Amino acid sequence: MSVNFVPNLQMMACVQTAIPILNISEMQDLIDSYSLGFKLSQNMEVCTMIEKTAVEKILSLGLATSLQMMVKNCVMNMFSQIIECKNTYSLVLTGCSNHVNKNFKFFWKHDGTVDQMMTVKALIENKDLNVKERFVLASRFCLADDALCLWKNMIETQKFFTPLELECQPLVKLWIEMYEEGSVCMKITPKILGSSILQSNICMLRHVTKMLPYERQRPYLLSIALKGEISIDVMAFCLSQLDKSDQEIVFKNSTIKVLQCALTWPYQSMFKNVADYLWTNLSKEGFCDILWLILLKIMHQEWSDFRLIEILKEFWFESPAHFKEHAKQQSIYEPLKIVLNCGMEYFPIYALSEACIQSMEKFLPKNLSRIILGCLYLI
Repeated sequence: MSVNFVPNLQMMACVQTAIPILNISEMQDLIDSYSLGFKLSQNMEVCTMIEKTAVEKILSLGLATSLQMMVKNCVMNMFSQIIECKNTYSLVLTGCSNHVNKNFKFFWKHDGTVDQMMTVKALIENKDLNVKERFVLASRFCLADDALCLWKNMIETQKFFTPLELECQPLVKLWIEMYEEGSVCMKITPKILGSSILQSNICMLRHVTKMLPYERQRPYLLSIALKGEISIDVMAFCLSQLDKSDQEIVFKNSTIKVLQCALTWPYQSMFKNVADYLWTNLSKEGFCDILWLILLKIMHQEWSDFRLIEILKEFWFESPAHFKEHAKQQSIYEPLKIVLNCGMEYFPIYALSEACIQSMEKFLPKNLSRIILGCLYLI
């Protein structure tokens, strides 16, 4: 089996339908009213209003029922990405919400994911923003030419103090060190290739990979894919660049991470086929890990994502009998039953959260389970 992270035509059509819905004034005002940072009760209300508005707009289009659900999922997942981007940008930009608002347009790829390079480039071209903050943002997203221009426009005190700031990321320091040494482009050294930054920053990984000779690219990406701790987008990128034989190596050694990739929107349509192929590589403990991942994703959603419930039910019903028997003896089974027994008209987030807490309390100290679930919920 070869994994290909390319959206089908139906998915691309749904994305193109979702973008104008996201861009209408009513939706933009609702998105702007979402408070960044921690999950707040008023944010849940905002999400409910966004979902309701999206459904109303979609119904007016006269689409088939199955397409209505797909378009709604596109709208809500794209909204979630906007919030995620705003949270990321706000770590760098002072008064981020004054600049990343309804007057700022995000750029989208065909699969419905944010085109970070285009979006950040548009953002750092805003000269009303602090030049140092624009430089930091350009560096974090590996916009090399823009970062160099902005570095040259910074005053000496900014250049001196930026790498000393506590929040200055290692990647930004890497670019600063390079410029201070008089280099205008990154040299691919063993230090760079071995940096843990490449396991979590997809922009940096793309940048470094392009600079490697072609014959070294696939072996290097395979080595990254086999690392223990890598982000989902890095794994997806590596798999998309590897040939079938290299993918098989990753499937065997990183089964859970591959399935975790397929659980992430917009790749969820692949999950069943990937899971069917990987049953022989999955242990009963790994099976429970995947069930927990799906349950936590359901709990994490601020809107009624019934697609995740469908995925979990299908994964459970198609699992081997001895996997089911093992899961029934574990702490996961009580919260799992909440989802397996729910219909498609009620999203069981509160019942699921309480069941998870009660289940964990059987195995963990009294307050620790709530702390763990609280931290996971805020991720």
